[in-house]
Amino acid sequence: IDGGNIVKSRTKVIMTSRIVYKNRKRYRKEQLIEKLKKLLDVKQVIIIPQCPRDKFGHADGMVRFYDGVKDEMTAFASDYCRDLSFKKKFYKALKGQGVWPSFIPYNPYNNKGYLDATGVYINYLQIGKLVIYPIYGLKEDDLAEKWFTSFFGSNAMPIKANAIAREGG
Repeated sequence: IDGGNIVKSRTKVIMTSRIVYKNRKRYRKEQLIEKLKKLLDVKQVIIIPQCPRDKFGHADGMVRFYDGVKDEMTAFASDYCRDLSFKKKFYKALKGQGVWPSFIPYNPYNNKGYLDATGVYINYLQIGKLVIYPIYGLKEDDLAEKWFTSFFGSNAMPIKANAIAREGG
């Protein structure tokens, strides 16, 4: 298990298909899911396809629960608008498990290396009601501002994050 591949709410975990692939010699998919449920103390393990741009197969750059205590049916999901085939598979995997995504801006397409998280807005920090979200000097920053404000109102605060994003987020 890789920590970046665990997106947990109170009773659910979302992980990419990388967990199945990396454990294929030890467990059948069904066995692995049952083991993960016990280890992570959840009722449901949701497997989503791995993002083709992510060398590590992390779910945390793709999706997160809006409120994992009160609302485990709504998730924020990176909007793979330039890869509609992948977006369709991703959406289908979430929806098929009863999780409804709200798509957040996403634009890492011009990044130089696989570690660079510039344009990934889902890696925001929430402390109580305060939400600190990244901006990068991209046109998507305006979309991100509208998106974060629509969900978190005046509690949403942008922070320039280019330097940290270049090192992986």
